[in-house]
Amino acid sequence: MLANAVKAKLKQNQAVVGTLLDQFWQPVTVRLLANAGFDFLFLDTEHASPDNSELINVIQACRMVGITPIVRPIDKEYPLIARVLDMGAQGIIMPRVETPEQAAQIVQYAKFPPDGVRGFGTFMPLDYEAVGLDDAIPFLNEQTLIVTQIETAKAVERVEDILSVDGIDVAFIGPFDLSTSLGVPGQVMHPQVIAAIERVIAAAQVRDIAIGVFYQTPEDIAFWHARGVRFLTCKTVSGMFRRRAAELNEQIRAAISG
Repeated sequence: MLANAVKAKLKQNQAVVGTLLDQFWQPVTVRLLANAGFDFLFLDTEHASPDNSELINVIQACRMVGITPIVRPIDKEYPLIARVLDMGAQGIIMPRVETPEQAAQIVQYAKFPPDGVRGFGTFMPLDYEAVGLDDAIPFLNEQTLIVTQIETAKAVERVEDILSVDGIDVAFIGPFDLSTSLGVPGQVMHPQVIAAIERVIAAAQVRDIAIGVFYQTPEDIAFWHARGVRFLTCKTVSGMFRRRAAELNEQIRAAISG
């Protein structure tokens, strides 16, 4: 059975680095990113629109090449959560978590009994190994990473209660939505945003929960890593492609000018 390498590293207080897959939903993309050395892929189905066949192929490719697949479902509904976990996702990133009741429901949907209400229907998350349910269920319950997004002012106000829910592994800050909610849209290093994230960090550290962020530059990632953030997501795949393509184009044109 395939252990969750990201969850293991977080438990050992190590940093993990990933990027957000928003386009190019093909196994070859996964192989390229795994060879680049990323620990995990943040597979976004909230704002991106892969179909089920694309998503399952990418998840399975992640498992085969050793990069942890973590999916952001569209919403906090049981079929959406259970489906991506049945496809083999090793974790979920849940958007817009604003109450402890929502957090508790997410944990219930992601875990099998006795820890939750998830139903067992496929051996895909076990890579079709011949494993008894008495071994498979506790293994999957332990290995599934549950990430709650804190991305609104309301969520920050209730973060201590949200993170008191058993079963949450990572508190993940979405700085763009958070900055908008705080009235400073796009200013992701504004003092109000920094203060809000620091409150999340303090609440998570008290409860031994890892903290995650999504930022666009290595400098901002380093800023938050120095403050205890260990689940580090930098850029989107399409953003990396566009930026590198633009840089290369500029370099070529500068080299041939004159």
